[in-house]
Amino acid sequence: MREYGKGESRGEYEAYTARLLAAPQLFRIGELVYFHLLLGGGASFERTEGGLGGKMDRRAGERFTYGPQAGLEADLYLGNRFSLTGSVTKARLFNHPLLEEWPGYVSVGVRYHYR
Repeated sequence: MREYGKGESRGEYEAYTARLLAAPQLFRIGELVYFHLLLGGGASFERTEGGLGGKMDRRAGERFTYGPQAGLEADLYLGNRFSLTGSVTKARLFNHPLLEEWPGYVSVGVRYHYR
């Protein structure tokens, strides 16, 4: 994932995040909707420019962070192979993150299921 923007207190920022999640099934509603628990972890590379009133040098504005993540995912099947998917996750990042200590992620998409 890539996140970027401009904040009032931190100037321009960007973050690159990789996650690895296991998704055991929690329950299902017939053969139509399946719910999964998401458990795993992630790591991010964060970079800010001009944070703390410009007092940071370039190296101080870059950091690797890591931590656990948990969430919920739902698959609504449209047929035998396609489903609409929605997920929400919350993470806890360690190593003094520059952007956010408790980031949340929301995603929506279409999934093709290989069988």
